[in-house]
Amino acid sequence: MFISYGFSVSESGELVRRTEAALAAYGRRFDVPVILNREYDHAEDRCRRNGWNRELARLPIERAWLATNHALF
Repeated sequence: MFISYGFSVSESGELVRRTEAALAAYGRRFDVPVILNREYDHAEDRCRRNGWNRELARLPIERAWLATNHALF
């Protein structure tokens, strides 16, 4: 599952609520900011290795969204 938070037109609180609701179906808690940071690191590595510059340029927007909205999780 991939959710692009930084480019969503939805309100931040609503995105977090939807994420929490989806993850609750698994019956356990997840540290979403930690997971997202790890996935952003993996995505950055893949983008650099494959020359996906447009996707690489989008990552700072995703990371900024997470930094701004970290407390909502």
